[in-house]
Formats: sequence, C-alpha cells, structure tokens
Amino acid sequence: MYVTPYEMPKDLSRKRQDNLVCAKPEPVEPKTPPCPTILYREKAKYTEIARINRLEGTVSLSVVFNTSGQITDIRVIRGLPDGLTRRAIHAAQQVRFEPATIDGMPVNLRGVMEFNFNLPPGEIAREL
Repeated sequence: MYVTPYEMPKDLSRKRQDNLVCAKPEPVEPKTPPCPTILYREKAKYTEIARINRLEGTVSLSVVFNTSGQITDIRVIRGLPDGLTRRAIHAAQQVRFEPATIDGMPVNLRGVMEFNFNLPPGEIAREL
C-alpha cells in the first residue's frame, strides 16, 4: 500500500514537540576588570617647533594595556601638529603598569590615554 504525504496522519509526519521544554539560561553578568595600576609614566615633552608656534592642547590615544605590562596597538583619537602627537606616542610606549586581572589572571584591556601639552604661565599659547 502506497501512502502519499497528504494521506498521512499529521502526528506521524512530524515529530511531536508538545513535550519539549526549553530551560532559559540565567543571565551572566560580564566581569569588568579593574584598571591597570600605572607604575611608571613619562610626561610627553614639547617639540621646539611647537614651543615656537605656542601650541597647546591634548593628544588622545586609544591603547591596549597588555598582559606583559606594556602599551600596544596605539591609535590616535585626537592629535596635534608639529610633532606633539609623535611625542605623546613615544611617552605612551614608555609607560609601565601592572596589568588588569579577572579571577587572578592578567587580561588585555583597551583604554584611552591623554597627554596634555601646556606652556609655562609666562608664554602666550595658541590653542587648536
């Protein structure tokens, strides 16, 4: 006897899923690591041309604080002309820190570092 799909009872043509119960997983809160502890940080130095042009401002860098205590993957968010951005990058590369940890294990962490360039009080600045 040949039975076409149209003649088959619906209960036999598909698996019964009436008794299927799905358990909802409990939400897991992501752990946020504490900030790395800075052990050594150099101040970025002015370039002579920036001093002559009386430039002031802030260089913002996006960096990765890696597990070995060094800054890597430096990206410029906001830079300044006359070599000040390069000086800020060089100063960021000199930073040493104790890495952030989760459950006692060191982790890489992306963050933002800012380097302020301000002239001494006697000099008149030109901000960008």
